[in-house]
Amino acid sequence: MAGSDFSDYGLSELNIDTDSPCFIGGDIGRGSPEKSAHGHFYSGSTPRDTLQQDRGVYSVRTPKTSGDDISMDIKRHSETWKMREEEEKIDRELTSERKQRKRTDRIQRQFDEVERRNRELEKERAGIVDELRTKEKHEHSLLCENALLLGELRKAEEERRGLATVTNRAAKAERENRQLRAAIHRMRADHENEREMFIRRHEAKITELYREYCRRGEKREEDIELRTRKACEGRVRDIARRIKEHYEEKYRAAVGQLRGTPNRSTDPREGQSRASTSFSRRWL
Repeated sequence: MAGSDFSDYGLSELNIDTDSPCFIGGDIGRGSPEKSAHGHFYSGSTPRDTLQQDRGVYSVRTPKTSGDDISMDIKRHSETWKMREEEEKIDRELTSERKQRKRTDRIQRQFDEVERRNRELEKERAGIVDELRTKEKHEHSLLCENALLLGELRKAEEERRGLATVTNRAAKAERENRQLRAAIHRMRADHENEREMFIRRHEAKITELYREYCRRGEKREEDIELRTRKACEGRVRDIARRIKEHYEEKYRAAVGQLRGTPNRSTDPREGQSRASTSFSRRWL
């Protein structure tokens, strides 16, 4: 059946040269092969030599082989070819699955790294938040302390103003005291002068009385002198007391004028102090 048309059996798809004296499929090298797309061609003398199954490729018998055997071989070859395609498809799917798994693993590792970094960042954020809260508490305590210091500063300022007022009042009182001391000094000087003048006038009167008693001769000179001296001393003490009261009244009046208050003395001896200005005339 050399030169016959085997297209019905799928030989055209297998690209088999049917005019060849003998075709043996597979990888077994015997003789001098002339290579084709799917097998080796040999010029052997045994037309019914058959190649056993090797690597999924089956032999094609010589044209003397019956049509049923060729049909079965071609059918098995087609099924084997389909199985190889299925295996290749499965291999491709497995390869794709492995690649997908690797890609998934890589993405999972990246995701885990991102999660770990997120946890670290969350810890850092929590630490920063705690630090900020601590700083806020410290700032709040500083603000409270500042408020307390401001209150104390205001109190100190008020005290300073009060002390300044007291100082001004003290200076004013010191000026008034100086004026009063000057007035007292003047009054004492006037008092001493008036007292000295009164004593001089009184001594002259005593001397005149003594001489008059001596001329009359009523008593002895010793008695007259003693009585006169005692009377004079008592009178001088009384006059000195009245002078003192008189100038004390003047002093109180001067103090009232300097302080701006009228002198309203309730001393029952006021009449005596006012009348003391003419005691020398009455006594003399």
